[in-house]
Amino acid sequence: TPDGVSRGFSFFMRERDFEEVNVSSYTTDTIGGSVTFGYPISEISRISFGVGVSNISLEVGTRAAKEIIGSPRLLDDDDVLQQYITLSEYGSLSTDDALFEPKPLSDLADPLVDSPDGWVDVNGDDFLVPTFNFNWRKSTLNRGRLATRGASQSFGLEVSLPGSDLEYFKMTYNAQYFRPLTKSLTLRLRTKLGYADSFGGTTELPFFENFYAGGFGSVRGFKKNTLGPLSTPAEVYELAIYDADGNGRIDENEIAYVLNGDALQDKLLVDPGFDDDDDPFGGNILIEGSVEILFPLPFIKDQRSMQTALFFDAGNVFDTSCGTQQLNCKDVDLGELSSSVGVGLTWITGFGPLTFSLAMPINESEYDETEVFQFSLGTTF
Repeated sequence: TPDGVSRGFSFFMRERDFEEVNVSSYTTDTIGGSVTFGYPISEISRISFGVGVSNISLEVGTRAAKEIIGSPRLLDDDDVLQQYITLSEYGSLSTDDALFEPKPLSDLADPLVDSPDGWVDVNGDDFLVPTFNFNWRKSTLNRGRLATRGASQSFGLEVSLPGSDLEYFKMTYNAQYFRPLTKSLTLRLRTKLGYADSFGGTTELPFFENFYAGGFGSVRGFKKNTLGPLSTPAEVYELAIYDADGNGRIDENEIAYVLNGDALQDKLLVDPGFDDDDDPFGGNILIEGSVEILFPLPFIKDQRSMQTALFFDAGNVFDTSCGTQQLNCKDVDLGELSSSVGVGLTWITGFGPLTFSLAMPINESEYDETEVFQFSLGTTF
């Protein structure tokens, strides 16, 4: 409207494969929509609020991290004939002779092994989530891109509404401040803080809503999203493959498990083709900060499309409900902030912003993944 009041509608369908961005292996399929209203409260500040609804479907495999789904467990695949052999039969097994007769797992009363529950075991994998969101922003920056003077702040809140399949909230705060030091040097301070948690019937914050840190716009010198808690690799039954008559490892559509007494314990190994590394898992608390000295490049007349900086970055992700076996997971401790120093360049081109950085970590944990040179198209500092 002429007074600056706004109303917006959105509809979206989104599929995200988190393994592609250095995160534990799972995907989310989301479909939803929202309506948002905005209102100016001054010449430099604005609020917005709205409601939305999303249907979220998770896809996780048997070998998903323990925090996602409990393990060990047997494969559950209709296309695979699951069988078992006894330990004594395994001990007398010859690759040339069939010395046993594989038996179907359906003969066992309960072939699944007890295991601690993961988040999906407790909360399920399909959710209808109505939400309310609120945002406030204030800005006195002299430019919308590559600013050199002024300050900006923003606060965002998202909370699920009563009756939602998931009950949680997320809060984020961003701020930056520019102060000229000399005619050609400018100080820039930046911070990003986040806190999220579950409430009501949801046992803990949905893992796909976790915060992550590392990379451009976060802590340079570390790989994207790799700082903070790691997931615990799944424990799976190792597999031995035989044909229906037990004549060696031939038919990949038949899997035999080794039975020891009344429990499936001992195992045979055939490479299952899965990565057992501890992957980044994120956490419910985010702390980031940066100090930069902006300086002009010599012999460049128009500095408005180019910005160079010496920087010090620090940050990490923490969690208030770490798993008992999770590596690198801890509650908030400012002494555990990973940090780096370096130099960066952003150049606004016709293709979009080109950003480069060279960084050297100066404080890192044994689990952090470093990356000295980083490049991005479409992302600024």
